[in-house]
Amino acid sequence: MMLANTTYGLNSSYTKKIHVGLQTSINDDEFDFQLAVKFTSKGAEGICFNMVEWQQFQENMELMTDYLNGNSVKSNSIIIKKIIINFTTTYGARALLLKYQEQEEPSSGSNLAAEEIIHTPKKPRTYSYAIAMQKTTFLGLENLLDCVNANLNQLNIIANSVNDCSKYLINEIQVNLPNKNFIESNIVKHTINTNCHNIQRNVRLQLKDLTFLDTYFEIIFLELIALYFNQIVRIIKLQRKL
Repeated sequence: MMLANTTYGLNSSYTKKIHVGLQTSINDDEFDFQLAVKFTSKGAEGICFNMVEWQQFQENMELMTDYLNGNSVKSNSIIIKKIIINFTTTYGARALLLKYQEQEEPSSGSNLAAEEIIHTPKKPRTYSYAIAMQKTTFLGLENLLDCVNANLNQLNIIANSVNDCSKYLINEIQVNLPNKNFIESNIVKHTINTNCHNIQRNVRLQLKDLTFLDTYFEIIFLELIALYFNQIVRIIKLQRKL
């Protein structure tokens, strides 16, 4: 799930897409939205890049282009942190295969130093999900690159305000919750529905970024409630230690 998500089709059939938006980990006990770029294919969950990974991806695009154009390259893959990009073929044509890799953890009894753990070769274990990108799709990405990065620059300006908005939203929901030790999703949903106007007004009053308030606030407020409701409930329970 992404807030302020913009989706671009990379091919004419729109089966390969790139998404630009703000994403937070579902395991956090509070919201911390960060810029993200995600590749998806046919509605699958996708391969997601944070900004450091996305910068490294762009730095390697020339090498990817060389391979897709039929030139010989020294390596058969590129590793960007948790993501591996294999140089392969699909349907008889050269292609890039993007997928996650997961490294095995050292055993609990290991006495290796941190530096040794980092540099010790480990057998990679990969997930089954992957995205293949042939030359035509990659050209679509190259054509959209300026749009993607301009979108990221715009989102970077409002990222702090989005996180402030999410924090104030949870605080305002808690203020309006009944003073009970037991809290469940239906109680939170009823509280939001009953007090939505007041919650939205009070959150707006606490935000200082006028550009965010004028352009983004309403949609971000609604997306937080619609897309992240279950996480809102979980954060409230954690904060109340229920």
